[in-house]
Amino acid sequence: CIAKYDIESAIKFYEKAVQLEPEDCNLLDAAGELCFEVGRSEDAMNLFGRSVQLRPEENSCKYMNLGQLMSGHDCLAHFNKGMELMHRELEEASARNDSEAATKLRGRLCSGYCSLTELHMTDLCDEEGAEARCEEFL
Repeated sequence: CIAKYDIESAIKFYEKAVQLEPEDCNLLDAAGELCFEVGRSEDAMNLFGRSVQLRPEENSCKYMNLGQLMSGHDCLAHFNKGMELMHRELEEASARNDSEAATKLRGRLCSGYCSLTELHMTDLCDEEGAEARCEEFL
């Protein structure tokens, strides 16, 4: 369904799958990403939130997506957790000599630092040390 761009059917299949396997974090994260991409923010937040409850130390992407759906300090907390997990994922990829995964993770980390910088230039711009944080991230 996704390959054919039949998004509504894909969402229905994911909804049914989540009903059948409500504790499958891979499924919750995939369904959350689809909802995120098509603008179903509340559904995405619920799916990612459930995944965070079940497996808080896995999948940096769910935290980065949650951060994009929030603002201010809530956004910052999710971005920070996502960055922490990405650094861990990078260490693991490097330890197993997976240069392709490591390269992708470095790119995602760069995007993450840009997101943190943008957050400190907007929502958190009045916070003490916001400018210094931006310089640190870049």
